Amino acid sequence: MSSLNLEEETKEITLTLVAQDGTRIECPYEWCKLSKLITITFEDAQSTEIEFNEHIATGDLLRIIVDYFSIRKGEAAPLVEDPLEFAEMRKVTTEENAQFIDNLFTTYGIYMLYDVTNIANYLDCASLLNLCCAKIASLVKNKPIKDMPSILNPENRKKGVNGSYIKPDTVAVSAPVTPATPVEDAEEDAEDDEEMQE
Repeated sequence: MSSLNLEEETKEITLTLVAQDGTRIECPYEWCKLSKLITITFEDAQSTEIEFNEHIATGDLLRIIVDYFSIRKGEAAPLVEDPLEFAEMRKVTTEENAQFIDNLFTTYGIYMLYDVTNIANYLDCASLLNLCCAKIASLVKNKPIKDMPSILNPENRKKGVNGSYIKPDTVAVSAPVTPATPVEDAEEDAEDDEEMQE
């Protein structure tokens, strides 16, 4: 079979992507080629059903990934240059990419943005990973250093379109654990000493 015929055949293939919660979404294989992981998995297993298990925990996360695939239709956008020149995404990437990533942040907040970034890295989807990292960089561009922790803290989530919050147990990645301060450590040591004396 010639490479031309093989290429025509793959255009007709539809993959079924499955999240850990059982959500199933169909997506043309040609679009999924943006992910090296999906491409390799399909070629190795020759199965049109690909399960992500804990790596993509919910249907919401899977839909976001497929939405991005549907926008690009298998064509990777030019990567956003580093360092970021402008804070406005429309000035550093395509209109479609900017609308996608801005809507993602406005709707779900930074916690979901972090999760999509991690998933893009897991999927080996360079264009989406680059876009997510650029969006995170845009949030702190030209901001005072003292303001960055409050901007980047995953607990500062925004309300979604339905008025509910995206909670940590609905996404694939756990919230980072805040390390104890030296004062907290000293208080705990003092309490331990008191218990031993008793």
